[in-house]
Amino acid sequence: MRIAVYQMAIVPSNVKENFEKIDRFLSEAQLQGVDLAVVPECCLTGVLDLAHNPDLVDHDGAYLQRFKQMCKKYRIDLVTGSFREKVSDAIFNVSYYVDWNGDVLARYAKRHLWHTERSACTPGLGISIAHSRFGKIGLAICWDLAFAEHFQELSMKEVDVIVCSSYWSYEDAGIGQEFNKTCEVDFVNASTLSRAYETESIMVFANAAEHVQPGMETGLIGQSQVCLPILGRVGHIEHNGEEVLTVDCDLEVLPVARHVYGIRSDLNSYAQIV
Repeated sequence: MRIAVYQMAIVPSNVKENFEKIDRFLSEAQLQGVDLAVVPECCLTGVLDLAHNPDLVDHDGAYLQRFKQMCKKYRIDLVTGSFREKVSDAIFNVSYYVDWNGDVLARYAKRHLWHTERSACTPGLGISIAHSRFGKIGLAICWDLAFAEHFQELSMKEVDVIVCSSYWSYEDAGIGQEFNKTCEVDFVNASTLSRAYETESIMVFANAAEHVQPGMETGLIGQSQVCLPILGRVGHIEHNGEEVLTVDCDLEVLPVARHVYGIRSDLNSYAQIV
């Protein structure tokens, strides 16, 4: 399975230009024989001040429709990163899995909202899994990464791949930076690899690139990566600039990990006891 992760420098509040960037990425991914493409959280707008940008929230399905058209055009599966979507009076931070026919296989609303999102967004209620031609693929968004139980739930549903789109920055650490300026890099690298082993699944982390000052320890951290149990970290963008990471993943290692460690088997056994 060939996976391409676009560590994308998102143009703030410019949906048109960001769609054009994603279109170019998918065109090149098609030429490279990519099966699954992934883009970051907030991929169409960057982080929004929703009070001042209500027109950038998708309220009529236009963003999703554009993604569906691109997947069908390039014959490629896509995790759409995330964007803000209005449903009735609530705004959700949502990610979709769209297959190469342009069909939606899963919709996930972020359930663990970052602190600054909570005044504007409504948290989702549960996990979401796409039943794709490559197997079961679970979805997560950014701060979900901190909550092992989210991934345990996906593991117990026997997913093969988990995709976490993100918009993670150095400054998320707040005053923690006084102790370790790069603690968010450590957090992401440790958590992503751990989740691959804990779930006995392929773990894909797709973060945004720094748009203003790439290469500096400020703004978005980058660090997009792909991890597998036993094989470890098989692909990693170790900086915060824009780049595409393309990785061939051997799914045959997954049943080996499940035989060796038996973590998901044990989780299901414990759940039955409780």
